[in-house]
Amino acid sequence: MGRGMKKRLADAEIWDKPWFRKLSPADKCAIMYIKDKCDNVGVWIPDKEIAEIYIGGTVGWETLPDRSNGNIQILDNGKWWLIDFVDFQWGFLNTDTDNNARLSYIRLLKKHGLWEMYLKQCERSTRGLKEVKETTNNKSKSKNKSNNNSKIMVVKKQIKEVMEYINKITGKRFTNPGSLKRWLDSGFTVQDCKLVILDRWQKWRGTEQEEFVRPSTLFRPSHFTEYLAEAKKALQKMIYPKCIKCGKSLDNEMKNNVHNCYSCNAKFEVDSG
Repeated sequence: MGRGMKKRLADAEIWDKPWFRKLSPADKCAIMYIKDKCDNVGVWIPDKEIAEIYIGGTVGWETLPDRSNGNIQILDNGKWWLIDFVDFQWGFLNTDTDNNARLSYIRLLKKHGLWEMYLKQCERSTRGLKEVKETTNNKSKSKNKSNNNSKIMVVKKQIKEVMEYINKITGKRFTNPGSLKRWLDSGFTVQDCKLVILDRWQKWRGTEQEEFVRPSTLFRPSHFTEYLAEAKKALQKMIYPKCIKCGKSLDNEMKNNVHNCYSCNAKFEVDSG
């Protein structure tokens, strides 16, 4: 093995996993290519053209994240993240170490803005739960329990607000929030969620895709960050008019020349001429 060449563990059991078996030969190669070409914390800068040259076939890039069993997340900046890569390659990471290699992985996660999300995932795993609690704070168990209860109540209130918004926008009565809690727990805001809902509604309303303006699709692990990135770009281009009260975007659908602000819910007349 030459100096500087990557040495990584390989999941020999991947070939026996049903979701992987269903992939086309080119898509299987794409998964393996990403695993080999990503950085040390599983982040890959998509270069689909060069990837297909090496693979020797056409890859179904648009739907590959959906078919990867939740192992791929598209970040706001368009990069792809192999969610379980760090855990599989390096085990649980925490800052209480003097191992330079492990510290470098932590720095890289922070550089990508993934450190907090990584810790959240560890909290949900049996192996990482104890270590994360030990490294996050030294407060008493009773105070932690109180804080956790407060956070749960806040998230429940946020979920209710987002669900009321999507039902108002679509005229539906959705009750299942899908993976919405995951994103709110990870630090995304109600504003982010509303922006995704509004953007997809504006793009898909009146088309065959209108039925997919629903929580199970919009907040899916493989979709949400990509939709949010597109919505923010649209917002920056001022595709939507702005609210004179809070400066955020308005719902483009007017009734009697009255706009509704998706952020602060203000209502006011807008000159349509």
